[in-house]
Amino acid sequence: MKALKELLESKGYQPVRLMKIYVDEAAMYHFLVEAELNGVEGYFIVDSGATSTVVDAQKAKKFGLEAPEIQPEIQAMGASPDELDIRFAGFYPVRIKKWKGKSFPVMMMDIDHITGAMEEAGWEVDGILGADVLHAGKAVLDYGKQRMFLKKKRKKNKKKKKNK
Repeated sequence: MKALKELLESKGYQPVRLMKIYVDEAAMYHFLVEAELNGVEGYFIVDSGATSTVVDAQKAKKFGLEAPEIQPEIQAMGASPDELDIRFAGFYPVRIKKWKGKSFPVMMMDIDHITGAMEEAGWEVDGILGADVLHAGKAVLDYGKQRMFLKKKRKKNKKKKKNK
């Protein structure tokens, strides 16, 4: 049987190395990926349980995000029973290595509780890469090898017309 990497690469997937970042002595950790949002590089926690990609509200300027005045009605839920204050920032492109996604709805939210813990571990985190991007990239997560695979988009071949 082929190794997962070989199999997925033969199907047009690109491997992306994930960084395993320990948050505390209790062996709690997150996987980070370096990604480009709106043409700006940053570090994002990979979270398949997050519906949307989120940028820390305090990092919005870094990525050139500005929330429109008129906000759509958004109901955000998390693991906490507390209501989440989340704002729609607009649609922005995401790139991870050679994979480039279309424009995704990006949200802004105060995630100090996450960024603070990550800073204590020595990492600056800009946001959360959500299921919207993972789904678009047909992501396969290989936790054992600390890799994520994203499906490359096929380039459409334009058939040349023959002159008679």
